[in-house]
This record gives sequence, structure tokens and C-alpha cells, in this order.
Amino acid sequence: MPGHLQRIAAVLDADLTAVVESGAGVTIMAAKLVLLSVANHAGRGDDGTPEGVCSAGIETIASEVGGSRRTVQRALKLLEDADVLVRSQEPGKAVWI
Repeated sequence: MPGHLQRIAAVLDADLTAVVESGAGVTIMAAKLVLLSVANHAGRGDDGTPEGVCSAGIETIASEVGGSRRTVQRALKLLEDADVLVRSQEPGKAVWI
């Protein structure tokens, strides 16, 4: 199975119940959609973007998942706090690994 399909399958299989129950007012569906968008934008290592690194902006993710900017920010923070995603600050932008 290609790498991007493996990432999508992992997101769909992820049990985020405990993560979402911890707070932030984000539903499991919203958290999974945001995680799916991040996985979809993650580099594959063949285009100069390091493998697994997503540099899509909040607006791009919000547009893709049909959510507000604030919901995406809350979902990303929740996923970061649960160590599902790691945020790495690069000059001028944030990337998720």
C-alpha cells in the first residue's frame, strides 16, 4: 500500500476517544478530519518536503475540512497535547510532523 494510503488508514483507525474526552470542545470527527488533512499534506520525501512533514496552513486545513479556523486550531492543539502530532516551528510558519 502506498505511503499516503497507509497514513490515511492509520488516521481512520486511530482511537481518539481519550484525546477528545480530555477537553477543548473538539469532536472525534473534527479531530480525525484535521488529522486526515495534515496526513494528506504530509511530504512523501520525493518532492523536497521531508517525509511526514506538513506545512499546510490553518486556512487550507479549515477549508478542506469545512470547519472554522478556530476549530482547526483547537483540534491541532489537542492532537499536539496528546502527542499524536508534533509541532515544529520553522521561521515564518509552523509545521506538523
